[in-house]
Parts: sequence; structure tokens; C-alpha cells
Amino acid sequence: MSYEALEREIRLLPESYIAEISQFIMYLKLKERFSDFENSYESALSSWRKDSKSLFENADDSSFMQTAFDNIHSDETYSAKEIW
Repeated sequence: MSYEALEREIRLLPESYIAEISQFIMYLKLKERFSDFENSYESALSSWRKDSKSLFENADDSSFMQTAFDNIHSDETYSAKEIW
């Protein structure tokens, strides 16, 4: 289908359909944009883990830090440990 034919077909659609198509296009653009952020986050996290391994010689701390940031959508709140 040519671009011109597609344009004619779209112009014949009801306004509500065009609004839905516009929202879907915006969704795809946002998904692509945030995918870039997520990929850079994963890369930064991997690099940080590699470069900071020597900071966590303790097995418990090391184990925790290997998975601490895996779930970027977590709603778990940080609570400081009492060390004294």
C-alpha cells in the first residue's frame, strides 16, 4: 500500500480512531525512549558491579549487592541496619 493510499484511508477514519492511533504511536515512541534508559541503567549497573567487587569481601554484603538493584521497579524501602 502506498503512502498516499494509506493517508487517504486514515483520513476516512472516525476522529476517535485517529485519537487511538495517535495514542498508540505515542506509546511506541515512549517505549523506545524508556528502553534506551533501561538499557543504559543495566549497563551502568553491570559496570558498577564489576568495578566495585573488592569493596564487598564479606560474603553476606557481596551476596546482597549482587541482587540489590535487580528489580528497578521495586517498591521495597531501604532500612538502615543497626551496627552497634
